[in-house]
This record gives sequence, structure tokens and C-alpha cells, in this order.
Amino acid sequence: MRKVIVFLFFVSLIGCNSQGTNKQESSKDALSNLHQAVYDGDFATVQKYLSAGTLSQLKKSGFDEGKKLLSAVEVFLPEEIIIGEVNTEEIKAVVSVTAKIKSNRPLKYVSKGGKMVPEYTLEKIGSVEMVKESDSWKFKGVTWVNKR
Repeated sequence: MRKVIVFLFFVSLIGCNSQGTNKQESSKDALSNLHQAVYDGDFATVQKYLSAGTLSQLKKSGFDEGKKLLSAVEVFLPEEIIIGEVNTEEIKAVVSVTAKIKSNRPLKYVSKGGKMVPEYTLEKIGSVEMVKESDSWKFKGVTWVNKR
């Protein structure tokens, strides 16, 4: 009797892990894995995490080789990002991200003490669109706005 109860307990835990939240986690994981692959220079993995439409569009634009493709995706996903909440609807997910973009050139000018001074760091808030293709989450695109 005790073995049956323990067995049912573990079965219920496994069942809980395969529902609802796993979709959100897997889209976050896919984005995280894509981001890591971009900055590791792993061309094959980057291709794996791009949606068919996004990959086709990049190739049509001349970003069909390893370094060219990696540099194009770097523009979409800055090096320093924080992955936030996920909203999932069956085969689509929107992942909220925050990014810090750093440069050795001024990115904007702000007023401080009556003077316009350059800032070399810019914070942005993004919405990353992920789509499910062949049971895997793929990067479709991102929209960025300046953080106020």
C-alpha cells in the first residue's frame, strides 16, 4: 500500500511538470539558449533557434554565412539582457526582456545641471516573439523601446 501511494505521488509530480508552466519555461529556455549561442559564436545552434521565416528573411538580406548571421542576430539581442515574464498562447509566446546597451560613443544626451551631457549606456525594454515550430520554440523577432 505504501509503495502505491509513493508511486502515485511521483506520477502526480511528473504530471504537474508537463503542464502549463513548462511551455513558458521552454520558450524562455529557447531564448536563453539562442542568446548564449550568439555570443559563443555557435552558428549551428543560432540557426536551430531561428524561425523558418526569420532565417529565410536574414538569408535573403545577405546574412547567410556564419559570422554575417551572428552579427545580424546580435543587433536583435544585445549582449546584456534580462529575461522576464512570458505570455504564452499555444504556439506563440511573447517574452519580456530588458537590455543594457553600452558603447564607447555617446548613445544619447541628457540634461544634467543645465548642461547636455553624453550617456554611454542605454536601457531598452523589449518584447521577443517566439513561435513553436516542430514542437520547438523559435525566435521570430523583437521590438525594442527606450526605457524611461
